[in-house]
Amino acid sequence: MIFAIAPNSIESVAEKIGKPSAELEKVQICGNAAFWSFDRKLYAKANWWKKTATPGIGEMITIRTANTLRKIAEM
Repeated sequence: MIFAIAPNSIESVAEKIGKPSAELEKVQICGNAAFWSFDRKLYAKANWWKKTATPGIGEMITIRTANTLRKIAEM
């Protein structure tokens, strides 16, 4: 999941990142978050993967993976 950090909106983040790679990624916006899935074998080719850490975007978001959520649940 990708969460937009206030005062940013997930829509503005998605607009800056651009369209996901149709064959590698799926993005569904819900509220101020985006459910983002991608082909783990080909993630380096995914459009969103490349751009989430770039200056100007990385500061607007926080990403939580299944591993992060699992660790929180174990606490």
